[in-house]
Amino acid sequence: MSEIKKVPEMRASALSQACWALAAVTVLLSGLLAGCGNRSVEQDLPAVKAANALTAAADREASSIQSLNSEAAGAEPSVLAESNAGEPAWTPNAVVERVVDGDTIVVRVGDRSEPVRLIGIDTPESVARTRPVQCYGPEASQFLKTLLPEGTQITLLRDEEARDIYDRLLGYVVRSSDGLFVNLEIVAAGYAAVLTFPPNDHYVSAFTRAEREAVSEARGLWGACGGPDVPLE
Repeated sequence: MSEIKKVPEMRASALSQACWALAAVTVLLSGLLAGCGNRSVEQDLPAVKAANALTAAADREASSIQSLNSEAAGAEPSVLAESNAGEPAWTPNAVVERVVDGDTIVVRVGDRSEPVRLIGIDTPESVARTRPVQCYGPEASQFLKTLLPEGTQITLLRDEEARDIYDRLLGYVVRSSDGLFVNLEIVAAGYAAVLTFPPNDHYVSAFTRAEREAVSEARGLWGACGGPDVPLE
């Protein structure tokens, strides 16, 4: 199974800072996941069919990003990228075992289970032992279960830091079959607020733009709760 690889550094582009400024799309990055010892969980990025076809990979990355960016900026929350002839758009490197809540999942990477905290977003609490269930928490959890049912193949991308203080993998989650950027979809549909912890902020502009539109259209928690972190009465 492919391994997890860090997204490239951001750079300025003619598309403006609001666009997806992915750097060096013609290069497949490599390197061990920081702090994991022998637990190597990198990935091919952009992880399309031929890992050695750098030109084709770069073209696919640019096409996917343009599609995601256009959809996220449009009226509909869906941010699907088209796949080719029914084949996976992204090479999977993990399989979903279960959804914990709206922003945390457990996946199978190789022969081990790993908790994954989705980077850049925060959904209302629904299972925390030390915090009450919050408005739209159960709905956010159910939405993620709909996006990522058990057995779903995904492509994990990492940012600067591999794990959080709870030893969970920090990841951007792409649904391998169709290229759905799950982190962004959750925000765009109104099930999460943006929550950024630098240096893990590669996609903060895209997330912020999606949140702004969700708020303006009162999607999800923004219409039902008035905002995030609202306890259920």
